[in-house]
Amino acid sequence: MPFIFHLNQKEEATGTDRHRKKMPKFTLDNSFRFGSRRETITNFHSESIEKILKKLNQDWLGQFASQEKIQAELIGWKKTLVKINEVLDDAVKKQTKEELVKKWLGKLRNLACDVDYLLDEFQTEAFQRMLLQDDDDVASKVKEVNASLQDIATQIDPLDLRKRSGGMSVNARRVILSAVRLGRGVRDPGAATLSAVNDSKFTKTAVRPTAARLAVSKADPSASFSGDADANPLAVTIAAQDPDILFSGGGKSFLTGSRTAKFSYGYSSFNGKNSSMEEFCEATLSVVDHQKVAFFGVYDGHGGSRTSEYLRNHLFKNLSSHPDFIEDTKTAIVEVFRKTDENYLSEEKGQQGDAGSTASTAVLLGDRLVVANVGDSRVVASRAGSAIPLSVDHKPDRSDERQRIEDAGGFVIWAGTWRVGGVLPVSRAFGDKLLKQYVVAEPEIQEEEIDGIDFIIVASDGLWNVISNEEAVAMVEHITDAEAASRKLITDAYARGSSDNITCVVVRFENSRPDT
Repeated sequence: MPFIFHLNQKEEATGTDRHRKKMPKFTLDNSFRFGSRRETITNFHSESIEKILKKLNQDWLGQFASQEKIQAELIGWKKTLVKINEVLDDAVKKQTKEELVKKWLGKLRNLACDVDYLLDEFQTEAFQRMLLQDDDDVASKVKEVNASLQDIATQIDPLDLRKRSGGMSVNARRVILSAVRLGRGVRDPGAATLSAVNDSKFTKTAVRPTAARLAVSKADPSASFSGDADANPLAVTIAAQDPDILFSGGGKSFLTGSRTAKFSYGYSSFNGKNSSMEEFCEATLSVVDHQKVAFFGVYDGHGGSRTSEYLRNHLFKNLSSHPDFIEDTKTAIVEVFRKTDENYLSEEKGQQGDAGSTASTAVLLGDRLVVANVGDSRVVASRAGSAIPLSVDHKPDRSDERQRIEDAGGFVIWAGTWRVGGVLPVSRAFGDKLLKQYVVAEPEIQEEEIDGIDFIIVASDGLWNVISNEEAVAMVEHITDAEAASRKLITDAYARGSSDNITCVVVRFENSRPDT
């Protein structure tokens, strides 16, 4: 079974008063809940623990732990879970013959479920603290779990459980290397930013897909999955050792301005047939001027990844700090896109003349969805099963784009495809210093009401080159898990022969209403 990270699908407290639901006691039989799946004791293995370790590696949890003064306890969780994880494969093998080991696994399974649920409880807690200034004490829950984990760990030697031959897994090593983050607290106390639904910078998940789930031949050396090497320092190592790796993740939250309507998102990123990865995606929740804002972006680089990486690191940061972002979002987007492009070109990394990137972004603010696009990445919405384009590709053969380029003194010619100056197949982009006079970073913007939209797809041209808007919507309209939907789109695009990097973000709206 591949390791796939899912955010919890359990019920969250949605009441508007200050009294939240408390974490219930668990009465489990021989099953273990993770998201919508169930794992029997037989199938319970190291990847199940690594799922929890992934959650412990989220940036918002470090901030929450600092506020609650529980950093030491959570670091203890990590270290103990890694110790347990090292012997888990051996325990799974021995459980059929050794009853004590089987009981140990059952105890671990139940406690792991408590930990998983408690982390999701903290996620809800973190937002309610921000919105309602809830003062519930959580330290006792954390300490209780910590003691239980320690108790389980002390039984490893008496049960003669051996470490796996290869040492700890890549995911476990990454968790240990990043454990210090929990002790850092809020990185910028002056900024009201809480990435409480899996800041994508820290939740890239390596998935080793099966041949049945991905139309990728293991014998095909060109099939190389990769991800964000800078956000995940081990990504390059992973990709070099195993080409069958897809990076994905996801999260969920309440809609901005509403405690009853929720959205979930999932993202996936895949090298495709390219040897290098030039794409980045972003999924961020922030609080700007006391309002929750969700921001999603796909950045498709060319001439290297430096421009797309720069956008991932700076575009939303610049946008959220614009003084008119809340009141005049469209104007703010235009000004910030232009200024971000100027800033990039003024830096040393922007001096490479042929390096650039597209940007397709979606901002959720109140009941509004604001989409901005530069280049040929694309945003498509689904309304009652119909595909609604929310952006139009910036291609050199678009009549208005060609006219704009020629008016600026440039030209468009055919060189395998229509290209600006015979070089660039997009008519707008960030970067591209040598063509900047013609290739601008001015976005086209479309605003929609969220009500009535089932989901949106934000993706690079590696998807749209082989899958139409209508096909994309039809492929995933019945897939309720946004992360699974993003993976479905990417794997189908690759199966259809996409030769480019492929990155996709799916945001699904759950327009539920409270009972009356």
